[in-house]
Amino acid sequence: MISSIALNKNLSLAGCDREHIYLSDVNVPAHVLIKNWKLETVKEVLIDLNGGVLVGKTTVKVDSPYFFVADSGKPMVYRGLVSDWKARPFLTSQMFFSDYLPLSGNRIVINTEAANRQDSVFRRMLGIIKIDSPHVNLNPRLLKGQLDEHYSTMGRLSYSKEQHKVIFTYLYRNEIVLMDTNLNLLERKYTIDTITKIKVKPIMVNDSTTTLASPPGVVNFQTTSAGGIHFVNSDLMGNEDREKFDRSSVIDFYSLEPFKYRGSFYIPDNGSKLDQFMVNGDRIVATFNGFLVTYSISPTKI
Repeated sequence: MISSIALNKNLSLAGCDREHIYLSDVNVPAHVLIKNWKLETVKEVLIDLNGGVLVGKTTVKVDSPYFFVADSGKPMVYRGLVSDWKARPFLTSQMFFSDYLPLSGNRIVINTEAANRQDSVFRRMLGIIKIDSPHVNLNPRLLKGQLDEHYSTMGRLSYSKEQHKVIFTYLYRNEIVLMDTNLNLLERKYTIDTITKIKVKPIMVNDSTTTLASPPGVVNFQTTSAGGIHFVNSDLMGNEDREKFDRSSVIDFYSLEPFKYRGSFYIPDNGSKLDQFMVNGDRIVATFNGFLVTYSISPTKI
């Protein structure tokens, strides 16, 4: 561990670069706290939305030199530069989405649910929103359901700038989908965990609502990609002893070209299990329940 500070529980990681760590406030989405890697406050900013009003769940993501603000209530995406924090409409989409990830200043990938043209059944699918036409392009063939089309296709998005690969890691099973920046399928791979089938039992509450009969077993809790390496916070105990597993969050890491398991390391729990983490070079920033912590990684181990 390099540095650790107490953190307002309303703050979550929005991004990081070589100089800065960006945190957004879930209760005041336009508020961004900027810290250096020593965890000293550099600046606090209030994003200028040029008269825009945020009405739904809002997520800020920083991909320097750009930042994005997504308002799920409209749906609406704003974009701006971190040099002045002035946000302007990126695109007004008719497509509601649960998650998004910037790929560049001109395009983002989204995780959404939409009706398949072939059978009109709503399914989770990935898509691209971009400035040039066509503005929205969905690929319904990437995500494969098992017991249902909702819970079994939940997962995490990440992006490898070095390899120009979009990565979708399933939440409840050990599968990873690798795509190019146009969401063309490159390959399907698997983590070292052995859960190939989701261990959840969806039940219908009514014609439009599904819930779970029992709590699901999470396989891959959080993911991030950096330096051509894909990092997965595994939520399942492997060969480590129970005491070590209970006191740490396990990070498995994989090279992307070729896709191969490279090893694992452990982030000590800071009063609770890991909430979020991001990697930049040989440094990790992580949030726990009310704490912000940075760590260094030995390059020889990655």
